[in-house]
Amino acid sequence: MKFVCDDCHQMLLKSEEHRQRFFAQAIDRARRLVSTRQYDSALLYYGNALDAADIALDKTAPEQNDIDHYIRTGMEMLFALRKAGFFSDLAPFIEQAERRLKQLSTVDNVGWLVRPLKDIAEHPICVVEFWLSSLLSSVHQPRPAVLH
Repeated sequence: MKFVCDDCHQMLLKSEEHRQRFFAQAIDRARRLVSTRQYDSALLYYGNALDAADIALDKTAPEQNDIDHYIRTGMEMLFALRKAGFFSDLAPFIEQAERRLKQLSTVDNVGWLVRPLKDIAEHPICVVEFWLSSLLSSVHQPRPAVLH
């Protein structure tokens, strides 16, 4: 799947700072739309965020954080796809993520990494919704820190 145009793709490839900002804005917008149950509208933003996360994997040595962003964005997008009711078979999405991760020389546990994607695609939607809402609420929780 490809969501960003060729010009934007090139811009995201050239500038790490721009790619990170683009990703943050897209994922934030998608999450806000999901929080108001606008799943179909959220898909465009999740797609853009997933493209940005995919581009980060093209770095010479992608970091674990890059892989986490890719997987987490895929998880959230699968949830939105299910809630929007667009696809009944999400296996091609998961297979694409598996193929992408297998291209990385630093990843040797692809089956374990894509397990959450399979869980979101296969478990009852009420279970997935509870699990994902808990995950997303933890994203927005302040982290304890020393204030001095």
